[in-house]
Amino acid sequence: MMSPRRPTFAALLLASALVAAACSDDSGPAPLGTGGYSSPVYADADKWLCRPGLPDSPCEKDFDATLVTASGEQIFEPWIAAEEPAVDCFYVYPTINYGSEANAPFDGNYAAELSILNLQAVRFGSLCRVIAPVYRQFQFGGQPEPGVNPADVAYGDVADAFRHYLGQYNGGRGFILMGHSQGSSLLNRLMREEIDGNPELRSRLVSALVIGSTVRVPEGADVGGDFQEIPACRSKTQTGCVVSFASFEASSPPPPTSFFARPRSGGGRALCVNPAAPEGDATTVMHPYFQGDFQHVYAPEVPAPAITTPFVGLPGLTSARCVRSGEFDWLEVTVNADPSDPRADEIGGQISPDWGLHAIDYQVAYGELVALAQSQADAWVAARGGR
Repeated sequence: MMSPRRPTFAALLLASALVAAACSDDSGPAPLGTGGYSSPVYADADKWLCRPGLPDSPCEKDFDATLVTASGEQIFEPWIAAEEPAVDCFYVYPTINYGSEANAPFDGNYAAELSILNLQAVRFGSLCRVIAPVYRQFQFGGQPEPGVNPADVAYGDVADAFRHYLGQYNGGRGFILMGHSQGSSLLNRLMREEIDGNPELRSRLVSALVIGSTVRVPEGADVGGDFQEIPACRSKTQTGCVVSFASFEASSPPPPTSFFARPRSGGGRALCVNPAAPEGDATTVMHPYFQGDFQHVYAPEVPAPAITTPFVGLPGLTSARCVRSGEFDWLEVTVNADPSDPRADEIGGQISPDWGLHAIDYQVAYGELVALAQSQADAWVAARGGR
C-alpha cells in the first residue's frame, strides 16, 4: 500500500500532531481571490490527485461496499457517483510522507497520497466532486533548513491550490472542506485567515470536516475561538459550519499526556461534534467503513468469507458520543461486542493511548460523515432555490 520511501501509515501518523502544531503560524500568502486566478504550479495536472477533467481520475472509480451485519450476513451495497453535483469537496490529506527533507517534494511518487485519499475521501463522490491537491507537506523525519518554516511551505501550497480551484473550477459552487490531522490543521488556518472574515466565501462554505486536529472554541460556546464567524455544526441541515473531533475507544480515554482532544494553546475547549448527532451528546449507533481488506471484519475464530468489494461496512458495530472530562473533549467510540456477533470485538487503529483512534478517525464515522455532508449539501442547494 505504501511506496518504498515511506514506512507504515500508522507510524507516520505519530508525527501528525507535532506537524499540526507547527502549522499554526499566522503568516501566509496574500488574501485569496476568486477572479479567474491560475496558479503556475497548480495549472499542472500532475499536482492534483483529483480535480475536474483529470484523465483516469482515482476519484471516479468503483467504490462499492460489502456490508457485514451483526448476523454475519454479507449485503452488497452499490456506490453511485453523483451526477452533476452542485457542490465540491476540497480534501487535504494528513501526514503521510517520510524523508530527510523538511517538506515532501513534488516528485510524482504519490502512491501513499492516493492510498489515504482512497481511505478517507473517495466515497464522498456520491454527493460532490472530490478536489484533492498534492502539497509539500511537513513530513515525518524531515530536517528544516535555516530560515525556512516547513509549515509555511505546506500552507502556501494548500492556499495556492485552493485559490486555483476557486479561480478555475468553482464557478460559484458550494464547497465542503475536508481534512485530517496535518491536513485539518492547514484547513483550520485557511479558514481563519481567508474564509472566516470573507462573507462571500463564507456564503459558499457548505461545511468543514476538520477531523483529527483541534478546533478551539470558548467554554460554553460554539464560535469565537479559532473562528469568529464560522460556528460549530449543531444540526444536520446547518451550513457554513464546522465539524471536528478526535476519536478514542471507550476503554482507553485520553491520558493526561494526550496530544489530542484539547487546545495546544490559546485556552478554550476542543470542539467535539458527533456527525451522527451534531445537536448534542447523545450516544448514536455508527456505520464505520474500511477498505475491503480490513483485518478486523470477523472474529479470529470465525472463518472469514471473502470481501471482494473495495470497501466493507460494519453497520452497528460501534456506537459513539462526545464526552467531556477534565481538559479533554473527544468522540468516545464503543465496540458493541456480542457473543452472537461473528464480527471482531475490536477495530484496531489505536497507535498508542496518547493518540487514540487517530489512524481511523474518518473510518469510525465514515457513514455518518457522508450522510451529514449530503444533508448539508442538500440544505445549501435548497436555500439557493435548487441551484
